[in-house]
Amino acid sequence: MKFGFPIFVPSAVHPVVGRYAYRLAGRLVVIAACLLLVPVASRAQDPALMAKAKAGDATAQTQLGDAYAGLNTADGYTQAAAWYLKAADQGDPKAQFALGSLYCWHQGVPLDFSTAYFWLDLAVTAGVADDNHMRSYAWSHLAAEQVTAAQQKVKAWQQTHKEHTAS
Repeated sequence: MKFGFPIFVPSAVHPVVGRYAYRLAGRLVVIAACLLLVPVASRAQDPALMAKAKAGDATAQTQLGDAYAGLNTADGYTQAAAWYLKAADQGDPKAQFALGSLYCWHQGVPLDFSTAYFWLDLAVTAGVADDNHMRSYAWSHLAAEQVTAAQQKVKAWQQTHKEHTAS
């Protein structure tokens, strides 16, 4: 004899109703995801954010990059890379991580693990959480000489951008 209560297993209660309940739940998840993307996409059209980004605000540039990346289109990734680059050059570690990721995944920029490693190493050095895996992924696609060259490039960048790396 089996005792217990089925924990949200509608098919255990009624096989036909259960199947439709799962389909409905799946559709609701898709609808919710679409609704959540609307604010991200509309941030790319925000005139106040665009004005701050054009004025050189690294945080606004990173947010604008996030908005364009959220569009999930080739043009969106290209725009995102351009904004991330502006913020990353100013020392924004989130932008450095995002830009390195774009280079790893060939989204809006050419596939370039050396450049990806450069930006990701800067982000890791700055303490961006949970990004060492991405840097390791880029590292795994490079020869030892390329890693050494990228690390030297990181040190040179840090020397010329001391005000951004002094934390």
